[in-house]
Amino acid sequence: MQFNYDECYSTEVLENVLSYKSLEELIVMRDEKCDDKNLFEILNKLPNLNYLDISSGNINIDYSILKDSSIKTLNLCWLNFTDDQIKQIANIPSIETLNLKSIYSHGNEKRPVLSLQPLKNHKKLTKLMVNQSDLSEGSLNNLSNVKDLEIIIDVPETIMEDISTMSSLENIQIEFSNNDIKYSISSFKNLKNLNSLILKSERVSTKDMELLDNSLKDLTVKKLYIADHFITQNIIDDIGSLTQLEELTSIGNNIPIKKYSLDFSSFKNLINLSALTIENAYSMDGIPDVFGYLKSLKKLVFTGSSVRTIPDSLANLKNSLEYLDLSRNMFKCEIPQYLNNFPNLKYVNFDSSSSMTGKTLTNKNLETCIYSSFSRNICIPVDMKCFQKKYDFPSCSSITTTTTTITPNPTSTNDCDNIKTLIYNSNKYDSDNILRECKENEKGKVIQLSIDTDYIAEDIIKNILSYNTIESLVYERPRICVLKEDNSAFLRLIAKLPKLKELEITGGECTLDWTILKNKRTLKKLTANTVLDNNSIKDIAKISSIEELNIQEVIDDENKTLETNGLNIEPLKNHKKLNALHIDQKYVTIGSLSTLQNIKKLYATITAENIKEITSLKSLEFLEITPQKTDKRYDIECLKDLKKLKTLNLKGVIYKRNGCTLEGNSLEGLTNLKELNIGDHYIYQEHIDKISKLTKLEILRFRYWGKSSQETELNFDGFKNLTKLTVLEFEGRIPYGKRHMEEIPESVFSLTKLKKFTLTGQNINSIPEKLSNLKKLQYIDLSSNNISGEIPKFFNNKLEHLDLSNNYLTGEIPQYLNSFRNLKYIDLSGNEEEMTGKTLTNKSLEICRYDSYSAICMTKKMTCFDEDTEIPLCSSVKKTTTTTTTTTTTTTTTTTTTTTTTTTRATTKTPKIVTKKSTVKKTITKKVTITKSKK
Repeated sequence: MQFNYDECYSTEVLENVLSYKSLEELIVMRDEKCDDKNLFEILNKLPNLNYLDISSGNINIDYSILKDSSIKTLNLCWLNFTDDQIKQIANIPSIETLNLKSIYSHGNEKRPVLSLQPLKNHKKLTKLMVNQSDLSEGSLNNLSNVKDLEIIIDVPETIMEDISTMSSLENIQIEFSNNDIKYSISSFKNLKNLNSLILKSERVSTKDMELLDNSLKDLTVKKLYIADHFITQNIIDDIGSLTQLEELTSIGNNIPIKKYSLDFSSFKNLINLSALTIENAYSMDGIPDVFGYLKSLKKLVFTGSSVRTIPDSLANLKNSLEYLDLSRNMFKCEIPQYLNNFPNLKYVNFDSSSSMTGKTLTNKNLETCIYSSFSRNICIPVDMKCFQKKYDFPSCSSITTTTTTITPNPTSTNDCDNIKTLIYNSNKYDSDNILRECKENEKGKVIQLSIDTDYIAEDIIKNILSYNTIESLVYERPRICVLKEDNSAFLRLIAKLPKLKELEITGGECTLDWTILKNKRTLKKLTANTVLDNNSIKDIAKISSIEELNIQEVIDDENKTLETNGLNIEPLKNHKKLNALHIDQKYVTIGSLSTLQNIKKLYATITAENIKEITSLKSLEFLEITPQKTDKRYDIECLKDLKKLKTLNLKGVIYKRNGCTLEGNSLEGLTNLKELNIGDHYIYQEHIDKISKLTKLEILRFRYWGKSSQETELNFDGFKNLTKLTVLEFEGRIPYGKRHMEEIPESVFSLTKLKKFTLTGQNINSIPEKLSNLKKLQYIDLSSNNISGEIPKFFNNKLEHLDLSNNYLTGEIPQYLNSFRNLKYIDLSGNEEEMTGKTLTNKSLEICRYDSYSAICMTKKMTCFDEDTEIPLCSSVKKTTTTTTTTTTTTTTTTTTTTTTTTTRATTKTPKIVTKKSTVKKTITKKVTITKSKK
């Protein structure tokens, strides 16, 4: 029964409610204003009450009233407590289990500090649950009758010795409230009756606890549970010495096998181990072979790791294994068919491993078998009752088996094909992820390469890096660094590439020896998106040939050194050739950037406080700045001191659906600027006015921009002063932002030098004929607007690019466009179904896009069409002729009335919302791209 004592009831009411003599369990939520004497006197009369749970109340409880009760389990939480009440509980002879884990003091700032020594002589108390924070020092000393202890520990140094004096202990469960600790339980070896030990954290934390060496050695435990710890080689060896161990459970531990070359060979001594569970060990990238030699193992659970293969040694568990759970891993291997021969196997689970291949198991003893429903490479040889769901896997009998090994052609001169073959034959499951990009020159020699080396053998890496024509290399390091190995060995191979000009190193978790590249004279650009420290910068400064250095996405080490202290890049100041630098200012020590006076191009992720440091770089000609997402309002007025600055890119960031804002007198005084690019920013009228004064501008771009909500309308009349503009772009808008341009600004038509004009993602409803005044215009993009009617016939014949997609255009495609000899790109897709006519046939066309659902036909097949284009050929479209026959007689007259219904489109349209493909290519793609240059 659960009794919510929200009101203070009379003795008569309580007696009626609690009159059931058969009551065995009772949970009481008490009101702290009530007098509990009546309640406890009534409880004392319940002859069969074994379990009592009391929560909340006042301090004046006399537990001695219960001394004649039959209560065996007493749970007390959210209570005030005193030493006198411990003495009263000690006089309740029937209690076997006492839970004081969650008591605390109402009205007191400090938790109670209690002595449990009065319980020392209790005859029946065998299970105790407490919190160290509530106990006085020595409180647990010699509680020799207690067999089960559950305790929350904050400071292990002061209590482990006390626990070791509880000589009857058989089961210990310790929850640590503080994860940032190293501790020892070596004194537990004195507990000769200890059978089960649980060590875990009370709460989720990013930190791992650590057992000190020899903590587990010589324990007599048969069950060991460890969670949220950092596991060292010494701890593994300690566990391997527990020869009586029958069950071992590891949950959420950090077990870095590869990094520390951890050796589990000591586990061969665990001859009695029947159950082994390892869950959420994300740092483990392999199942140790020794697990397959645990002859008594009946249950193996290995889930939630980065393991990709199943060791063949598990075949040795044939006669013992009954339960196998290998779910939530990253297996890229075949389902082990040797499991079909395990006579006792009843349960298998390979769920969430969608890249597994092969046949489902046919073991007749299986009662439960689970596979990933998302796998596309598994077949079913026989339907099994053990399936937990209906899988869509095909029958194996319907699949033709083919050989997957590719034999390289020794006479092939195409390097990329040979590299792909080499990787596939060494790791067919990861080949697409390993070779990210490969580009050849006109002779079939590899010149550009991008590889991920996390799952590739060293001999294969050596082979790949032996191609001496490589000019550009992106090399993704293995995620894990092996401390006892030379993690910079690959740089020695790279240093031998005679034509290497560009090198990008990514990933890893340890620093490298960059001095290996100091004599690499061909290297012009270095990108180091990996772990760096101040010594790394000193070594990179010795690579005298580099002209461009990118450390903008540098990886901080596990101690967060960069976040705390930053990188000192001052050693780069004497580099004679370095003129371009990519950095993130939050990882650079204040003042060190200002020493690099030779830098002409700077790409910087800035902080609002440090932006002034950039103004000391007087040689800067190009600047691209991106604010931190927390510094979205910033002032760049100080940049007016950079008199040589010609190009300024303000990239901006979108965070929580909002863009960036320039404050103060930003953009003022940048009189020598020739190119200005603003992206992901809100634009105010004052910004437009300041830009209008930058009369040397030749290129002006607004990308994914938005009008401030404070502005009713933006006036672009001042742009008529930008007479040198050759490129003007208003591209897209900030996500979830409003469309606010209803027409092309009048000032645009006076920009007679304009060659490229883009205005997309707005509410433009027509194309003015005045656009034809711009005689030099070669590029027009008015996509994703509200333009209706027919395509204008006044575009000038110098056009190379015309994009009118995702509007409301109708009518016939104007064939005068066929006379445009320079037209390379035409996109009319995403318009109305009423668009008609024939596709263009310009020989110069490289890309042409139309809608297949409209009344458009393809004049002829051309290479400019996408592969999936389904527009019918005009020659196959049959013309329909309507014939009307009228029969007239002298005796009968028939009158036919025809009603014509005209469908008129609404003049108010909803602008089309279209997400356009980004023109920025990512450097890493999932599929390998092999590019062959034309002669």
